[in-house]
Amino acid sequence: MGFPDGFLDEVRRSADIVRVIEGRVALKKFGHSYKGLCPFHNEKTPSFNVRSEPPLFHCFGCGEGGDVFKFVMLSEQMSFPEAIEALARRFGVPLPERGQEGPDHKRREQLFAALEAAAEHFQKTLWSSAGSAARDYLLGRGFARETLEKIRAGAARDSWDDVLVNLRRSFPQDVLLESGLVLARQDGSGHYDRFRNRAVFPILDESGRVCGFGARSLDGSEPKYLNSPESPVYQKSKVLYGLAWAKSAIRREGRAVLMEGYLDVARAIEHGVGEAVATCGTALTPQHARALRRHTEHVAVNFDQDAAGQKAAEKSLEVLAGEALKVTVVELPEGDDPDTYLKAKGGDAYRDRLSAAAVHMEWLIRRAGAGHDLTTPAGKAEYLNALLPALTRIPSEVERAAWVPRIAEVGHLDERATAHELRKALAHNTRIAAPPPPRPAPVERPAEPQQFEKLLLARILGGLDDLAFLEDLHEDEIEGLATAALLLAAKDLYMRGAAVTATGLQDQVAAEADRRLLAALAVADAPAEGASAEDCVRKIKTRRVQARMDEIQKAVRAAQGAELDALLQEKTDLSRQLAQI
Repeated sequence: MGFPDGFLDEVRRSADIVRVIEGRVALKKFGHSYKGLCPFHNEKTPSFNVRSEPPLFHCFGCGEGGDVFKFVMLSEQMSFPEAIEALARRFGVPLPERGQEGPDHKRREQLFAALEAAAEHFQKTLWSSAGSAARDYLLGRGFARETLEKIRAGAARDSWDDVLVNLRRSFPQDVLLESGLVLARQDGSGHYDRFRNRAVFPILDESGRVCGFGARSLDGSEPKYLNSPESPVYQKSKVLYGLAWAKSAIRREGRAVLMEGYLDVARAIEHGVGEAVATCGTALTPQHARALRRHTEHVAVNFDQDAAGQKAAEKSLEVLAGEALKVTVVELPEGDDPDTYLKAKGGDAYRDRLSAAAVHMEWLIRRAGAGHDLTTPAGKAEYLNALLPALTRIPSEVERAAWVPRIAEVGHLDERATAHELRKALAHNTRIAAPPPPRPAPVERPAEPQQFEKLLLARILGGLDDLAFLEDLHEDEIEGLATAALLLAAKDLYMRGAAVTATGLQDQVAAEADRRLLAALAVADAPAEGASAEDCVRKIKTRRVQARMDEIQKAVRAAQGAELDALLQEKTDLSRQLAQI
């Protein structure tokens, strides 16, 4: 989609890059820069740099860099337009009119608008006489009104056409159908509401927009929980209930707590556990895990204590560990779930359980030990075979080896035999594993700029008042330099009378390699001393002349007659040219 002139600049000015990145990376100030551990690759020594002026980031470890839009695109896995809109909403920049946007975007906005209108209607209904059944149910479970308002809980009337009648004045029938709010009658005679006589829980996407609903039956009708269908704005495999509210708490606490149900999350919020999220009536997926990983590396899993809940927890551990997350498992007394435990014991007691949560491998070991007869050889073999898949998924050889004694201890196994079986499992996995998907081609990076190039760009970005020297730089003179595209862009901005800034250059260059190089040069502290900008320009202009003179010097050794005379004449001319530069 396109944006009107000036809108991107306004968003960029309003979106404080340090504030945005601090929500994802712990930054410390060093001089004019901020530094931290790169969120895009694993490192122990900070090489990730951020500057507020110019507003750019760059990692000297992996080479990733750019402006605030680029950071949001990478960290939130958003497209460029989505990143712009997310930042505009966050920093209060009004979005432009949608007049020139494509049909897909317009359709999505219509769906979002219809779902938001439905959420507001359900909320009003909950606190009206028509919502008494849902209200009695929710308040009867001990939820405070403040909590219900926080999660935007609502009520669907015991009616076949309440939503249909209230929304069709504002939205076309096909939008209400595609959003999942209404269904078509099988006989073709009309439409009816999907949600009827239910407590309703709006599901928000990560940007805080209503994208669907979960609804609990109030009269015992099945299904007990009914969810919105998949739509262009709602995919169950990607959306986590509560993540829109939980993001800041997740980053503050350094973990997410994964629960099973909407009311588990509501109860957690009520008792101050704001980092809780849940899936939306579906099994955890790698997309869910990656959504969590954008905000934290640690996930505490707390599902119901019954057999189904524990089995779901085990499957979730596999997915989370597969995305290299650090996973723990919260254990509650038998018969409890997060909702009942928090209601009975309170937030402090629950946080004690979170602190005592077992590392996922320890939980799996105990679970496997309790589920097999460890007094028989067959039972011991089954116990070990139940653990080997999880053990082989641990990427660190040291960590895998460290678990072997614990597995042997609980299962009363021989430690050497256990280690041998692990080696066999690893070798087997290597043999049968499908070939890995092809790695994306590495990002092409320009040749390392020479010192005079770095100095020149540093001087330009440092805010020199007089940039007239750019007029003297010609394309053939800078051809072959690592900074060629940046210097040409700087000259173009200057000749047009525009300010030559890092932000302006970011908008001028198209190649990702050039944008990364600019970010790297911009976040580095400019040298206080060294060659002036004019000296650097002189170096650029003399380098090709000097290179040609070196070629002539080699050629004259073998030249004779007229050829030798011509070479010597050219050398003389070049010497004069050098003297005039």
